[in-house]
Amino acid sequence: MRPFLLHHYLARSAARAPERPALVAPNGSLDYRQLDELSNALANALIAQGISKGDRIGIDLEKCAEAVVAIYGILKAGGTYVPLDPRAPAQRKAMIMSDCAMRGLITSREKLQGLQPALAGRPPCVVLIDAAAPAGMLSWSDVASASRAIPTDPGTIELDHYRGRTFYPAAVQAAERAVREAAGLSGVDDLKLLDVDRARVRFRATDGRELAAVVEEVPGPTVPASCGDEPVSQKRLAATAA
Repeated sequence: MRPFLLHHYLARSAARAPERPALVAPNGSLDYRQLDELSNALANALIAQGISKGDRIGIDLEKCAEAVVAIYGILKAGGTYVPLDPRAPAQRKAMIMSDCAMRGLITSREKLQGLQPALAGRPPCVVLIDAAAPAGMLSWSDVASASRAIPTDPGTIELDHYRGRTFYPAAVQAAERAVREAAGLSGVDDLKLLDVDRARVRFRATDGRELAAVVEEVPGPTVPASCGDEPVSQKRLAATAA
């Protein structure tokens, strides 16, 4: 049985009360039908640009209606959204984008201009919420004109809950570091997440190789006792390329 995800709640609300206000933002408001359809359009536009399951897409926007559309659109495309603090220095944003190996970015022309000097290279897919965009990027007008049909469900990556806490995000990051080191990969776009099967994480490199790493919990530092409690032995994740 497929899990019921955040964007499924939006689709259900759009079907039940399409004209009920879904959000009110400084730059306008959207009802549930509009939010659902516009996020479908964004998802279809992202998919057409090559975005697929597991890809990380940054959102560098102030509080606005487009930011909410971006969240749902990314989820519907099967991606993972990475919020960037719009007021953070460009160098910090660039560091986060590099660490996350972002495949896409949704922002404004103004913010992109301030960010570009700090970037080694822009992500393959850039969507601007402006009416027009430079060549090679998508404008919000392009998004609005995309198909508003429900995107093909890309499926979800299984999450392995280990001892009551989510194991997945940290495990994937640890596995990616191990695989990159073992295979000598350093580019932003040279590795794509395939799936997570328990503690085994698989990737595909751009040269066609399938790479994997096994992640396990190992003993970490011990936190000293306080207020009469026993010392707590922490755990950390260790990944080994397989």
